Amino acid sequence: MDIKDGSIIDTITSFLQSEANIKVADEDVSDVLRKLDFSQTLKLVDAIKDNDADGILDILKIESRVEEAGYGTLATITPTSTTIKSQTTKDVNAQRRANNANQDAARDSSSVQRKVAGGNKQPTGQGAARSLGVDPDDVQRGQNAAQANANSDQANANSAEIERLKQLAFGRR
Repeated sequence: MDIKDGSIIDTITSFLQSEANIKVADEDVSDVLRKLDFSQTLKLVDAIKDNDADGILDILKIESRVEEAGYGTLATITPTSTTIKSQTTKDVNAQRRANNANQDAARDSSSVQRKVAGGNKQPTGQGAARSLGVDPDDVQRGQNAAQANANSDQANANSAEIERLKQLAFGRR
């Protein structure tokens, strides 16, 4: 079959009336053709040129054997509610994933300090001496030696005072 006057719409309309006994308005055929992608349109043109009735009906998704009202017309090519729902569900899922990713990123960027038992580690003992690189044992030995020297000096001062007091006490009698 050849394309009539360069119009695929007129060709399909006349084909559907003559071959499949389906009466269709040109606007309906135009709507269906707009919904086809490029490869489907090329297959349709090839099917028209090869006079392949099954190929044309298959591409247009029309059943030629059904003659009940509402079936086998171009109105049945519209997507079902399930198809529409599945298409919108993908968008909703993608949006939910994006929201979750943004929330995770926000949580990771600002870490809140949580107070738990043992969470506040504070240095004890001689942390200052350790931070200078000095051995704490050496510090303790130095402190002990200084205290021993102070004690020795005090003992010497005490014994000198005792001797002085003895001389005063014995020298008067």
